[in-house]
Formats: sequence, C-alpha cells, structure tokens
Amino acid sequence: MSNGKKYVYKVYNSSGTYIKDITKDVISLPSYTQEINTPASEMNISLSRNIDEYGEGYDIDFNNIIKVYITDKETTDTLFFQGKIISYTPNYDDRDRLDITLWSAGHELDYLIYKTVESSDQAQLTTTSTIDIGPDSTIAQSFISAVATMSSISISLKASIASTVVEISLRRDASGVPDTTVVTNSLVTHTITSTSFSTVNFAFSSAVTVTIGDLYWLVVKAS
Repeated sequence: MSNGKKYVYKVYNSSGTYIKDITKDVISLPSYTQEINTPASEMNISLSRNIDEYGEGYDIDFNNIIKVYITDKETTDTLFFQGKIISYTPNYDDRDRLDITLWSAGHELDYLIYKTVESSDQAQLTTTSTIDIGPDSTIAQSFISAVATMSSISISLKASIASTVVEISLRRDASGVPDTTVVTNSLVTHTITSTSFSTVNFAFSSAVTVTIGDLYWLVVKAS
C-alpha cells in the first residue's frame, strides 16, 4: 500500500491463461524504465521466495506474463504495466529473494536478434541491446532465423563480476518457451573478464543447422 494505492500482481502463461496472484510475495515498489521515443520498457520486481523453491517452471518461467494492476478509492483494477519474464535470479543477500525482470511487448521489439547481411552469423545489432548478467542468472531471447546455418552469435554484454563463465545455447520453441533440448553444436561457453559492456562473439565448434523462418531461443546462462 502506498499513497492509498494498492498494486496487484497476477501471473499468466505465454498463452494468456491465468496462473496465480503473487501480490503477497512482492517486496518491491512498482516502477519501470522508459527511454525517449520508446514504449514503457523494463520493470524489475523482487519476490520474497525461498531460493530452493521459488516456483521455477510454474509461475516463474520464461515468457510468463505478469500484469500489474493498481487500485485506490476511486479506481478498481486498472492495468498499470504488463510484461514478459525475460530473466529471474535468486538473490543471497540478508534474506532470500527472487529478482525478476519484465519486458513490455513494445520494448521487446527493440531487443530482437537480427541476421547480419555479410555472413551467416546471427548478431544483436542495435546498440541499445545490451545484457548485464551476473552469477546464477539466466536470460532467454526469441528470434526467427533468416539463415539455414549459423557459425556464431555475437552479443553485447557485461558481467556483474569479472571472470564470469557465460554459456549460450540455441533452443527450438516449445509453445512460447525455450525447449529443454539444445540444438546440435550450439552450446558454447566463454569467460567474461570485463565488467564494461562489449561485444562478445560466441563461435560454434561447427556450423549449426537451423530452419529459415522458424522460431528459436537464445539462452544465456551465467555461472
């Protein structure tokens, strides 16, 4: 409750089916970032959750949608923000919590992975598309392949802690979320030594075969 306002957090799967209300677990105040000439973009939410059982694969899953409603004495259940879960990280501070990042639908359009014109690589070309990744965190991003083979993927990222080992892999789409099976030859690891943003090229050991026009996921995991 803040200034007479109450925020309600409801979780839906990628198809829009209601899962549960997580309002009682939220320990952060709602706010979102917005860059000039862009839609509302990113919201960060913290939940008071046991790090050993925080709902992964149920209410906390990639591409699940969280809708934030606001109510007060004059307004009832007005939609304040909605976005997809694109990362979730257990936090080991003074108490167990789960930090979640949401991307609005409009913001997601600016963070797609695009094909380079010069080669069969896939690259994240827009300069604002950057990833800040820390230990024990996982991020996934969908893209539609425009090539039949891929030799590498380039990502602009930085590590929260130097010498973080980052693993990437390609997965097929499984009803709106990354499949559990890794596309053959697409698993690559790289040690990130810099805590400043830089473009990192993940080269596959051999060409990765994909299907033009199909939806895939790039999964980025730090350890």
